[in-house]
Amino acid sequence: HAGAGAEKAVVREAVRELAALARRAAAGLFPGPVPVCFHGGLAADPAFRAALARELGGRFRPAEPLRDAAAYAAERAARACEVLS
Repeated sequence: HAGAGAEKAVVREAVRELAALARRAAAGLFPGPVPVCFHGGLAADPAFRAALARELGGRFRPAEPLRDAAAYAAERAARACEVLS
């Protein structure tokens, strides 16, 4: 359809931005391979995941999440409340 080119451009830009963010986040923290979990709406799309994995390069290794994002967020919030009280 007519918007397909624009949609592909948005996806390419999203992949570039996410990969750049991951590289900045990993800088100095991981001297070797970087474990990365693909999670969320776009990550469920095999084509998006593949494009992101290619953009990240070989240093980033797919890893299974230890728990889902909501459980992790709840745990972090509980810890923050303990620290603040």
